[in-house]
Amino acid sequence: MKNVLCVLAEELLNYVMVLLIWQLILTIFIPLPLMVILLILLGIVYAFFWIISGD
Repeated sequence: MKNVLCVLAEELLNYVMVLLIWQLILTIFIPLPLMVILLILLGIVYAFFWIISGD
C-alpha cells in the first residue's frame, strides 16, 4: 500500500511540476505576441495621425 501511495505522490508531483512549467511558459510567451501586436497597432495609429496632421 505504501508503494502505491509513493507512486501516486510522485505522479502528482510530476503533474503539478508540468502544470507549473506550462503556466510559466504561457505567462512568458503569450504576452510577447500581444505586446508585438499592441506595438504594431500603436505604430499604425501613430502613422495614421502623422499622415493626417501632415496634410
